[in-house]
Amino acid sequence: MKANYEGPVKPQPKVVQSAFEAPTTFTQWKMEDLQYGLELVSSPRNPLQRDFNRGQRMFSKGQCYNCHYMINKGGGFGPELTLAGNSFSAEDLLIAILEPSNDINSRFPSTLFEMKDGNTVAGRIISEDGERYVVQASYDPATAQDVMKNSIKKRQEADYSSMPIGLVNTMNREEIMDLLYFIIQVAGMDKDSLNMTVFEDKPIFEKGDSSLIEMISFSNRGNIHYTLDGTEPTLKSARYQAPFFVKTSASVRAKLIDGKTSSKTIVRQVHSVNRAEHGLDWKLYRNVSEPFKVASNQQPDATGVAYQIEVRSIAEAENNFEIHFEGYLQIDETDDYKFYTKQDDAVKIYIDNKLVIDASSRRWANDSATTTRLTAGKHRIKIEFYDNLSFEYLDIEYEGNRLSRRQIPGDQFHRSKPAL
Repeated sequence: MKANYEGPVKPQPKVVQSAFEAPTTFTQWKMEDLQYGLELVSSPRNPLQRDFNRGQRMFSKGQCYNCHYMINKGGGFGPELTLAGNSFSAEDLLIAILEPSNDINSRFPSTLFEMKDGNTVAGRIISEDGERYVVQASYDPATAQDVMKNSIKKRQEADYSSMPIGLVNTMNREEIMDLLYFIIQVAGMDKDSLNMTVFEDKPIFEKGDSSLIEMISFSNRGNIHYTLDGTEPTLKSARYQAPFFVKTSASVRAKLIDGKTSSKTIVRQVHSVNRAEHGLDWKLYRNVSEPFKVASNQQPDATGVAYQIEVRSIAEAENNFEIHFEGYLQIDETDDYKFYTKQDDAVKIYIDNKLVIDASSRRWANDSATTTRLTAGKHRIKIEFYDNLSFEYLDIEYEGNRLSRRQIPGDQFHRSKPAL
């Protein structure tokens, strides 16, 4: 464990720039663009339809922490949002994000000063005395300035919010839905129960970089215990005290334990990869009418490289498509390996051209599992995934006699052929 632990957050290690998120696009979102399916954000039909952790990353990406306190950190320039989901619907929250001046919180007004010299000053009044106001234009204290009262010609409450517009314009539709889901779900955490979660700032990162792991307890009792090797945490496992960095692929498991009772185990996988070597090639085929009938010579509609097996970032909110992943799986030790899949709708897995999992019935499936003997070395792997309608999901895990069940780490996938 110590080899995988880089100490407390400060000082932050040197970061190697990496970009494993989907390419940033810019969309000037309007309410009518995002209303479809909004009612399902609070209670999605499928328990895995929304991504709580990605919602938290979007909260950070949208710079929300700069102004808003959430759970255990954030600013105070705007209202705290920890319990916002108890008072506001997903639609209310979305309107507040897209049109912040539509309904200005009376506790956080902006003031407009017309000065005698013809200039104007706008911002939040932070403090005042008999001679001056201290006015801050944004969350950054460096924007604060003194406004002398004897220099003011006119003062009035601004009819616009200090919150900028367009903070979600670099997110796609599903990321925005996850952001709303995150805000709503946080408010619903029962502090009398043993509830906790684990956040990772980078699920996939370049070798030499790190991923920040933060564990949050929503309860007023118990302690968080965790492991980084995929084993089940117990009272003897490391006790969480502060956020920390991991530098290698890790299967993080954490549990809030209070005496003989405990929360459910939270599992997060982080992947440390070399982009030049690791990953699987993927091909996307659209308008597929029948599953697993794509011709070998058919040209794909899109191609790329995946460093973990998931489908939402490739074809999110699409229907009737197929994704093929191909490459090599590194096995470190000869053993009997059991593979598990959970999918919506269907998946087939081939290892060394042998069909090892056939979950081809179009349905939301519980674990499909099979055991196969694999020798140490690289094995050719092909994964075919098909989605018909609505929600798409794929999760693949494996375990061995000396390897606890986990997602396959990204650095175990290779695009190159084994050396002869």
